[in-house]
Amino acid sequence: MSLEEFDSLRAQLSAAHEENGRLVNKLEAALQSDPADRVPPLIEALKAALPIIRFGVSNLDPRTITRWPYKELRAFADALEQAPLGPDILECAIELRAFSDEIKLIELDRDERGIYDGPDPVDVMMLRQFASGEFTRIGALVDAGYLTAAITDEGREAIQEGSVVQAGT
Repeated sequence: MSLEEFDSLRAQLSAAHEENGRLVNKLEAALQSDPADRVPPLIEALKAALPIIRFGVSNLDPRTITRWPYKELRAFADALEQAPLGPDILECAIELRAFSDEIKLIELDRDERGIYDGPDPVDVMMLRQFASGEFTRIGALVDAGYLTAAITDEGREAIQEGSVVQAGT
C-alpha cells in the first residue's frame, strides 16, 4: 500500500468518525425529544401516584399484611430517584427504598418459617407480637438493622406477659 492510499484511508476513517459523531448526536436529540408531548402527563401521573404509595406505606404494616410487593416498591424507588422532580422526591425515594428493605427482611423471615400455606395467610405470630406491643416501628427498624436498641429484661417480661386480644371479643 502506498503512502497516498494510506492517507486516503485515514481521511476516510476520520470522516466516518465525524459522521458517526453527528449521527449519535442526532439520535440522542431524537430520544430526548417529546413531539407527542407524552412526558408531562407521565410526570403528572407519577405525582398523583406518590400520595397513594405513601398512604399504602404508612398504613399497610408489613408485619400484619403478607406478600408485600417489596421488589416492585424497590424498583419504583430506584426509578423515582432518577426522575427530575425535585429534592423532596429524592428523599421520598430513599425512604421507600429503606422501607422495601425492611419489608424484604420480614417476608424472608416468613419464608424461612414456612407460614405461606394458603393463598394469603395472616401472620398470626406477628399479629400477636404487634398487639402485645413487642413490634413497634422502632423495633422493626432495629430488626432491619437500621437502628441499635437495647431492651431490658423487665421490658421483655412485660412484652411476653402482654395479653393478645382475641378476634370477636
